[in-house]
Amino acid sequence: VVQNGKTSQQLKIVMYDRKLSIICDSDLNLWPSVLRIFDAEARELGYSIGITYVTPEDVKEAVAACNAPEVAGVLLYATEMREEDFAPFRAVRKPLVVYDHVCSPRHHCVVADNEDGTMELTRYLIRMGCRRIEYLAHKHYIYNFEQRRIGFIGSIHLMGLEREACPILYAGYGISDVESYMKEWLKEHPLPDAYIMENYQVSIGLMRALRELNIKVPEQVSLIGIDEVPDYMTDRLKITCLHIDHTNRAQVVIRQLVQEIRDPSHIKLKIVSRSRLVEGDSVRKCNE
Repeated sequence: VVQNGKTSQQLKIVMYDRKLSIICDSDLNLWPSVLRIFDAEARELGYSIGITYVTPEDVKEAVAACNAPEVAGVLLYATEMREEDFAPFRAVRKPLVVYDHVCSPRHHCVVADNEDGTMELTRYLIRMGCRRIEYLAHKHYIYNFEQRRIGFIGSIHLMGLEREACPILYAGYGISDVESYMKEWLKEHPLPDAYIMENYQVSIGLMRALRELNIKVPEQVSLIGIDEVPDYMTDRLKITCLHIDHTNRAQVVIRQLVQEIRDPSHIKLKIVSRSRLVEGDSVRKCNE
């Protein structure tokens, strides 16, 4: 690869795609903005990037691409991976850092604090007087979702709430799926004090269902989301949410990969980016 007249080594970005439409989704695609950060950070450090999209069926070819002579190191974008999916990547002979998963103790990884962040959201709702809190989950399994559910269950236990009053509902695989499920669910079940929404697809699907049923937020039910949803997708209602810093986390993983290329370490790190609660207009005090 030639850049500004000089030979530049490549950072290989491997996008593991199980076709779950969680990262690459037609309604709200997070991948392009993260890719721009990867590219800018790599260029600043003197590297180009190459992107390989890999499905479970073509992992062998992806591993071969990672071991190409021009590749200096590999960033495995593992949001949709299961732990067992990592096994073929042990054949990668270049420095490798995992993004959005902890599937390999032999490699550095960079993740968000899903468990602690969800615990913070739940405690916030409890401080606002909510006692019946329902967690709306995506039906797909990924590491991030698992950690969020662990945080929810742990905070309910620590705060002494009744587990039966705070269930996890598996609402669907995508926006329209969640919308249909919740419209039927709410015909047969009373509203809780609050919903925690596991990701942006669940947030948008629930908001659409509530609008169809003419249920007012926050007057009739409070909402709190994990990750931000643009106001134009929520009828301009600013949803209280857990802000996950995708920008700085993407910069950190590139820097960690370059550090591993230039000065390999026998000690492997799990780097956790802190999230923060952003208050909006979707939560009210339950005693008001």
